[in-house]
Amino acid sequence: MRRVAGGAPVSWERSRRHSGGTLRRWTAGLWVLLIGVVSGCEGEGSGGPPSPGNEAPSFVAATLEGDSVAVEDLRGRPVLLNVWATWCAPCRREKPFLQGIDDRLGPRGLQVVGVSVDVGRATGDIERFLEEFQVRYTILHDPDQRIMSRYSVPGLPTTYLIDSEGTIRLVRIGLVTEEDHEFLAVLEDMVS
Repeated sequence: MRRVAGGAPVSWERSRRHSGGTLRRWTAGLWVLLIGVVSGCEGEGSGGPPSPGNEAPSFVAATLEGDSVAVEDLRGRPVLLNVWATWCAPCRREKPFLQGIDDRLGPRGLQVVGVSVDVGRATGDIERFLEEFQVRYTILHDPDQRIMSRYSVPGLPTTYLIDSEGTIRLVRIGLVTEEDHEFLAVLEDMVS
C-alpha cells in the first residue's frame, strides 16, 4: 500500500491505473509533438534560406554512383534545386510534379537536381524511392546534411530556382505545385 496526499492508503493496483493515465497522456502529447514535426518535415535552420538576388551558396554532394558534384558545376544553365528526403510526406507528393517540370523544361536547358538529405547509408532507400516515383532527373545524396546548414534550410521540401549565373531567383519552402503561378513564371523566364 502507498499513501496519497490526504494520508489515505491506496492499493498498488489503483495507483498504477492512475499513473498509467498520466503516462498515457504524456505519451499521447509526445506523439502529437512528433507528428507535428514530421508532418511538416521541419528541420533546424539558422536564419532562413538565402534570399532571391543572392548567389547560391557553395556545397558539394555525391551522385548515387559516388561522383562529387559542386553547385558551381551547375552554372551555365538554370537550376531547380530541390532539398528533400524519402521520409518526408510533402516531398513524396511533389515528385511527380518536379519530374513533369524536368520532362517539359529539361530540353529547354533547365537542370532539375534533387538533393536527398537522408542520413547514413540510405542509397538503397533512395533508389527504391526514385523507382517508385519514376524520378529520372539528377539526384545527389548529402547524408551529412551539409546543404541544410549551407542553405539554412528551414524544412523539407525546400526548392531554389537558380539562374544560369548562379543567382537565386526564388525560394519555396514546402510543397511546390502547379498552382504556384509565380514559381512557374520564374521557371519560364529562366529558360527563355
